[in-house]
Amino acid sequence: MSLNSKLLTRNLLKMWRRLTLSCENTQDSVAAILGAIVKKGVQCHYSATGKGKDTKKFRDTNTFRHMRDVIFDYLRDNTNETEIKTEVSTWLSRSGDREGGRRARK
Repeated sequence: MSLNSKLLTRNLLKMWRRLTLSCENTQDSVAAILGAIVKKGVQCHYSATGKGKDTKKFRDTNTFRHMRDVIFDYLRDNTNETEIKTEVSTWLSRSGDREGGRRARK
């Protein structure tokens, strides 16, 4: 990993830790982190497990692994990997409703 990449990763993790400070549970933590870094155009290409039509596995990305670690560090005994995956799956499945998508369907 290059020095720039390490620095970027370190700064990203700091930002995520700050975002989760006001979160009370896994759902809020996942929404805060993903909402800050993943826009609708990218969300639509991922599902938590990659089982959706033409979707990639988000859980296999470095982003997921780092996010999971930040949430584990913050919530400690109040979450587990299955709960994080479930919340990521739910959050990604609602991508069509974000950024005006729900309003456009009505």
